[in-house]
Amino acid sequence: MTLTFLVPSPTYLTSAGNRIRYQRLREPLARAGQTLNITTVDRLDAGIRPEKQDIFLFSKVQDARGVALAQALRSHGARVGVDLFDDYFSQTNDARFAQQRLWLGAMARTADFFLCSTQRMKQTVQPYFGEVPGHVLNDPFDRFDLAQLGRRLVSKRQAALASRRIDVLWFGMGDNPNFPVGLHDLAHFGNLLNGFRQNGFDVRLKVLTNARALDTRGLSLLRRLSVRAEIEEWTRARETALLEESLVSFLPVNAQSFSIAKSLNRAVTALTGGTQILAGGYPLYAPLNPFLYRDAQSLLEDLITDTLKVSATTLETLGAELDRLSSPTVEAAALVTFLDAIPAPSPDTAQAPLAILHGERSTGAIHKFARNRNWLSLGSPFTPVGLAYDAHLALFESARSPSLRLTKSAAEMVVSPMAAQIRRLAGAVEGLTHEIRSDAFDEKLCALLASVPAATGSGARMALYPHVIEAARSLYTRLFGPLNFFDSELNPLLNQVREFENRAIRVSS
Repeated sequence: MTLTFLVPSPTYLTSAGNRIRYQRLREPLARAGQTLNITTVDRLDAGIRPEKQDIFLFSKVQDARGVALAQALRSHGARVGVDLFDDYFSQTNDARFAQQRLWLGAMARTADFFLCSTQRMKQTVQPYFGEVPGHVLNDPFDRFDLAQLGRRLVSKRQAALASRRIDVLWFGMGDNPNFPVGLHDLAHFGNLLNGFRQNGFDVRLKVLTNARALDTRGLSLLRRLSVRAEIEEWTRARETALLEESLVSFLPVNAQSFSIAKSLNRAVTALTGGTQILAGGYPLYAPLNPFLYRDAQSLLEDLITDTLKVSATTLETLGAELDRLSSPTVEAAALVTFLDAIPAPSPDTAQAPLAILHGERSTGAIHKFARNRNWLSLGSPFTPVGLAYDAHLALFESARSPSLRLTKSAAEMVVSPMAAQIRRLAGAVEGLTHEIRSDAFDEKLCALLASVPAATGSGARMALYPHVIEAARSLYTRLFGPLNFFDSELNPLLNQVREFENRAIRVSS
């Protein structure tokens, strides 16, 4: 079995998510005779011809590239799945995440299976997938040395008692563009740290987080804390070093849906790094309760009596519990067992050609992706002029009326009687070199296209948008024959209009 994780960009290849969730599986999968690859969706060989033992998993590729490529790979007989570990899907009344929900619905119609990082996440997305099987792949822990950890725990306890100071570490992503998390949680639950000072211990708090979170808003949150924070930008090396130095990791969690679907990863990292955990807020880390504290006083009592929950005497029990919850070997074996039970689809050699239909907010990346794979890249009247689409239905500045312009290769693909209407553009030597003028279009299409320039307000464009896109689909189908269309921008408005039309068709029939 060859398992390939497809991620959205080179930046993600260096992310904590890739390191924790995928890289730690590479070695145990190799020992089991399986191959794990991780690459960006753009770097996947455009000429790849998958075999039945090939499995492709899409991770955060939440655009038309993922939806179209998933179907293309599956048509060759490869198994296709989705890995989900951030909850942008349960907020069904939040318009900000309409595109994510639309993307997941589209992927669910193609996928043979899905993975999740938690049982809660699985319950959240299962309605999208129906009978499609899902598997909880726990974030695996990194290697740790029990003997070395035991010595470090003894040393840190002695230092805390001698100095009457508790070294506390908060680490992680400090912000999210859509949810109050990270530094917000630290500020909200920061009063839990007062318990150390109230019992005669000083507190040294270190905050290790991403640079983006340290804007004016993030810094103002940190100023609310009753203890002074020393702030550093997160790096893997600094995380390792500060876990070695700190007695306590402070891991508060709020109760919003996005936060409570998270994995145990931060707690596992804190424990394997050799710290006690002071948890606050939502009990996200409840499976590790025997090794957690919910208040500072209890932690101090155990510190003084040498009965800390994470100590040299409890490490074997902790190791056994971590093996149960997040062992790389156990997780890899369970994943292989799950995937082996997923049947490979039959290749679909009769599938219609793939076509990306661009809208108002299409990107050059999706256009380039389509062209590299010899899919049709088709412009609509709302698509900005400039990219070398295979064909573009628009009102061009050099023309007095709407027209359809095509590349030479696209013009040669036209199969309808409209081929006789194709004319070469005077002076055009590359790109869109051929044209079909609007007098070859039917009256309804001409009237619709004529109304586009007048629709300058957002409301008028919104009302017109789905009808123009559907008209473009219809015209391209007439030109090239049946096409397997994908909307480049996954527009929720288009999806809603199509659903209304499908309902009307079902009612009338």
